[in-house]
Amino acid sequence: MRPIKLTLQNINSFRETQTIDFEYLTGGGVFGIFGPTGSGKSSILVALYAKSNKEAGEAMRRMINMNETEAAVSFIFELGDKNPKRYRVERSFSRAEDGSTKSNHQRLVEVTPLGDVVLAEQYKAVNQKVEDILGLNWDDFTRAVVLPQG
Repeated sequence: MRPIKLTLQNINSFRETQTIDFEYLTGGGVFGIFGPTGSGKSSILVALYAKSNKEAGEAMRRMINMNETEAAVSFIFELGDKNPKRYRVERSFSRAEDGSTKSNHQRLVEVTPLGDVVLAEQYKAVNQKVEDILGLNWDDFTRAVVLPQG
């Protein structure tokens, strides 16, 4: 997987819309995201994987900026070397008055020269399709891509 662009809004300390252009950052070859434990490096994974269990719901609730009730993330990535395919995962969620977390918008599209092709639009369907495309579930992805903390 090659990251292309990540856009965050109201995620942790990113209250204003922020965009990370990975194509620019990876232009020189190797790229990494570094920072102290708890600084939010792993929270960008919410774009790829939004787990539905209670623990993940709690994590998502903590990711919404404390001054906001809604958050959104969009992540564009590419797979393949010869004829790469480009995908975009879009997710938004909100914190309700009772403290629960609600999924507002979930979508996975393949970005093609002729336009976007919607592959999945519901929470579970997007999660499953991301796993199918990447060949990794949340636990496998975090073990292979992210150094475990603690």
